[in-house]
Amino acid sequence: MAPTMGALQMWGGHQMDARQADAGFADPGDYDFAVVHLTDTQYIAEGAADATDPERQARFRAAQDAIGRWVAENAGPRKIVYLAHTGDLVENWCWFWNRRSTARAEFKEARRLIKTVEAAGVPVGVLPGNHDNRWGSDEGHGSPELTMFNRFFGPPRSAVAARKWRPSAGDLPVQAHYGGPWRPLDNSCHVDLVDVGELRLVFLHLGYGVRDEHVSWANRMLERHADRDAVICTHHYLDLGTNPDGSGAQFGGPGSYGADDGEKIHREIVSRNANVVMVLCGHVSGTGWVLETEGGHRVTSVLADYQAHRLPDEQFPAGYEEPDGDKRTGFLRLLQFRVADGSVRITTYSPVLDSFAPADYAPQVQVDAMRSGGRAAAVPPEQWVNPDHLILPVDLRSHLMRNDGLPHEGGATGSPGVHTGGTADTTGRAVPDPWGTALTLAGAVGAAVVGRWMVKRR
Repeated sequence: MAPTMGALQMWGGHQMDARQADAGFADPGDYDFAVVHLTDTQYIAEGAADATDPERQARFRAAQDAIGRWVAENAGPRKIVYLAHTGDLVENWCWFWNRRSTARAEFKEARRLIKTVEAAGVPVGVLPGNHDNRWGSDEGHGSPELTMFNRFFGPPRSAVAARKWRPSAGDLPVQAHYGGPWRPLDNSCHVDLVDVGELRLVFLHLGYGVRDEHVSWANRMLERHADRDAVICTHHYLDLGTNPDGSGAQFGGPGSYGADDGEKIHREIVSRNANVVMVLCGHVSGTGWVLETEGGHRVTSVLADYQAHRLPDEQFPAGYEEPDGDKRTGFLRLLQFRVADGSVRITTYSPVLDSFAPADYAPQVQVDAMRSGGRAAAVPPEQWVNPDHLILPVDLRSHLMRNDGLPHEGGATGSPGVHTGGTADTTGRAVPDPWGTALTLAGAVGAAVVGRWMVKRR
C-alpha cells in the first residue's frame, strides 16, 4: 500500500515524516532487532493482587500472564533484545493513605510479570512512576516510597537477574548487562548496556520526580557512554499528541500532569547530549510523538500509554460491577529497528486480546479528542497515519556490521521505514525458534550476596 503521510516535522532543515505501517508485525528477517515498550500496567497488578474477589483476580492474573508469556515466547523469533517498562508498575503506592500491605501485594505481582520475561533471557529495565514512589517525594522528607520500590526492583536484584540475560537478534551477536544505579541500593535511576553487533546502546532510566541530582548523574552517564546511542526511559516526558496521528505532543510540565519532568529532562539532559537518539515514556493515557533537532542532533520521542483502555461490557458476567469493563487490555509496543534505514516500525499489540486495534478499547473521550485536535480539520482523515502503527525516523549513529545486509526497497539505501521482503504477521503468534548467538553475563558476586542479605531481612 502507498504510505500515508503524517504530520511533517523538521529535521536538520529537511522535512521528515511519520509513515503508515500495516497493523501487524514486520517480518523478523526485515529488521535488525526489536525493543518492547511496556508502561502503566498498574491496574493489571492491582487486579491480580486483589484477593477479595477471586474471579476478578483470576482474570487480571491471566492478563498479566499473557503479557509475560508472549514476550518470553517471542523473544527469539522477533529479535527482542530489551524490554523497557517506563513506570507505574502498581496502582496503590501513590498517596499517603495507601496501605503498605496492598502496595506489597501489587509489587509482588509486578515482579512476577518481570520475572516471567527475564526467565526467557530478555534484559528488562524498570523505573518507578508516580504510583510507585508516591509522586516522587524524597525519602528524606518522610515518605518511604523508594524503600518499597527498591525492595522489589533494587540494584542487587537487577545485578542477579542480569546474569541470566541472553538476548538474541538472529545472526547478530548480542551482549547486555546491568550498568548500575545512580546511587548505592537505589535503582530508581539506572543504566543498562546493550550491544547488537557493532551497534552500542545505553538505556538510561529516570524515575518520576526528576531532581537536580538525577540530572547531574544522567549527564555524567551520557558523557561516560558518549560512544553509545542513548535511549532515555522515563515516566513523564510527553503529553498527549494534539493531532490525530499523535504528533504535536508537548513536553510535560507542572501545568499538565504533575511534575515538570518532561520540560526538565528535555532542557537539561536531552538538549545537552548529542548521543540521545530516543525517549520513551508513559504516565499520560494515550499516544504522542515528537521529532526534533536538539543542539545539532536528532531525537525521536514517543509516548504510548494504554492504561485507560477497557474491555467491552459484553465480555463480563451479568451483574458485573464495572459497566465500562476491566482495565486489563494489556497493549504493549514492539519497536522494530532498521539501522541502515534509520527507521523504527512501531507495532501496538495486546497479547491478552490478540488484537492490533487499541482504538477499539479506548475511552471515547480520548478517541474524540484525537480526531478533533490540532490540524485535524485541515487534513483529510485518510491522510493521517494511525498513531498505533507507524514508522518513525530514528537517528542511530552506529552501524551494524554484516556482509549481506537487509533487503531494501528502491536500491541500496532504501526508503526509510518501508519494510519489504515479507508480509506483516497479523496473528501476533510466533513459534519460538532456537536462540541466536546469546551471551550470558556474570553478575557481581557482591551484589548477589547483598541481595540474599536483603531477602533475609524481609
